[in-house]
Amino acid sequence: MYVYPADPCKECMNAFQSIQRTIAFDSRDWAADSRLAWIYAIVFGWVNDDSWNELYEKFGWDESDRKRAEELHAQWENAKQAKWTSVEDKLPNIDGNYMVWKKQGFYFVDSFKDGKWLTASLCNSIITHWMPLPKPPEGAISFG
Repeated sequence: MYVYPADPCKECMNAFQSIQRTIAFDSRDWAADSRLAWIYAIVFGWVNDDSWNELYEKFGWDESDRKRAEELHAQWENAKQAKWTSVEDKLPNIDGNYMVWKKQGFYFVDSFKDGKWLTASLCNSIITHWMPLPKPPEGAISFG
């Protein structure tokens, strides 16, 4: 039986750090293979246009590939910075929608209103952690 981590945020941060250390201290040429180059682009980003231009030519990537890799790298960086807050330490001080972690071992979005988690209250779920939702994509319509 799988045992869910007591602190999902800490476990995620450990995973991110482990992946980054593994890649950073590996002696292989990360631009030698398209899959390795793609992983490196997501985790570290390719820092200059010369690197991208070389990869475009080598692997047949185009501008849409570059944009996708940049988006994934930004998501990687955002995920590393996300912080879960234990409900034992603090509850949100503003009503709204939040990402929540259930004791049962998964997350979802729930509404917090008047000091209560709405969906969790209806489903008898136990919420252990929460965090604000990320900002919507640039140009996206937002109703909340």
